[in-house]
Amino acid sequence: MANTIRSGQIHDIRPLGKDGGADGMSTPDQSLMARLQTGSIEPIEANLKVANKVPFAALLS
Repeated sequence: MANTIRSGQIHDIRPLGKDGGADGMSTPDQSLMARLQTGSIEPIEANLKVANKVPFAALLS
Protein backbone atom coordinates (compact mmCIF):
# COMPACT_ATOMS: atom_id res chain seq x y z
CA MET A 1 0.00 0.00 0.00
CA ALA A 2 2.74 2.46 0.92
CA ASN A 3 4.53 1.91 -2.39
CA THR A 4 1.26 2.43 -4.25
CA ILE A 5 0.76 5.80 -2.56
CA ARG A 6 4.38 6.88 -3.01
CA SER A 7 4.26 6.07 -6.72
CA GLY A 8 1.08 8.14 -7.16
CA GLN A 9 -1.07 5.13 -8.07
CA ILE A 10 -3.92 6.34 -5.86
CA HIS A 11 -6.53 4.75 -8.14
CA ASP A 12 -5.11 1.32 -7.18
CA ILE A 13 -5.81 1.68 -3.46
CA ARG A 14 -9.42 0.47 -3.47
CA PRO A 15 -8.61 -2.83 -5.25
CA LEU A 16 -5.75 -3.43 -2.79
CA GLY A 17 -8.14 -3.17 0.13
CA LYS A 18 -10.75 -5.30 -1.56
CA ASP A 19 -8.33 -8.06 -2.51
CA GLY A 20 -6.21 -7.85 0.64
CA GLY A 21 -8.68 -9.46 3.02
CA ALA A 22 -6.22 -12.19 3.94
CA ASP A 23 -3.85 -9.46 5.09
CA GLY A 24 -6.52 -7.79 7.23
CA MET A 25 -7.32 -5.03 4.75
CA SER A 26 -10.81 -4.00 3.70
CA THR A 27 -12.51 -1.25 1.77
CA PRO A 28 -14.48 1.41 3.64
CA ASP A 29 -17.69 -0.16 2.28
CA GLN A 30 -16.69 -3.59 3.63
CA SER A 31 -15.95 -2.04 7.00
CA LEU A 32 -19.36 -0.34 7.06
CA MET A 33 -21.08 -3.62 6.18
CA ALA A 34 -19.26 -5.37 9.04
CA ARG A 35 -20.37 -2.63 11.43
CA LEU A 36 -23.96 -3.03 10.24
CA GLN A 37 -23.79 -6.75 10.93
CA THR A 38 -22.61 -6.15 14.49
CA GLY A 39 -25.24 -3.46 15.03
CA SER A 40 -22.74 -0.73 15.86
CA ILE A 41 -24.18 1.61 13.20
CA GLU A 42 -27.62 2.15 11.71
CA PRO A 43 -28.34 1.38 8.03
CA ILE A 44 -29.18 5.02 7.27
CA GLU A 45 -25.78 6.14 8.57
CA ALA A 46 -23.97 3.53 6.48
CA ASN A 47 -25.94 4.55 3.39
CA LEU A 48 -24.82 8.15 3.82
CA LYS A 49 -21.16 7.12 3.80
CA VAL A 50 -20.80 4.24 1.31
CA ALA A 51 -19.31 4.62 -2.16
CA ASN A 52 -21.45 1.85 -3.70
CA LYS A 53 -25.01 2.24 -2.43
CA VAL A 54 -26.46 -0.81 -4.24
CA PRO A 55 -25.52 -3.47 -1.64
CA PHE A 56 -26.84 -1.25 1.16
CA ALA A 57 -30.16 -0.31 -0.47
CA ALA A 58 -31.92 -3.51 0.64
CA LEU A 59 -30.95 -2.82 4.24
CA LEU A 60 -32.86 0.47 4.29
CA SER A 61 -36.31 -1.05 3.93
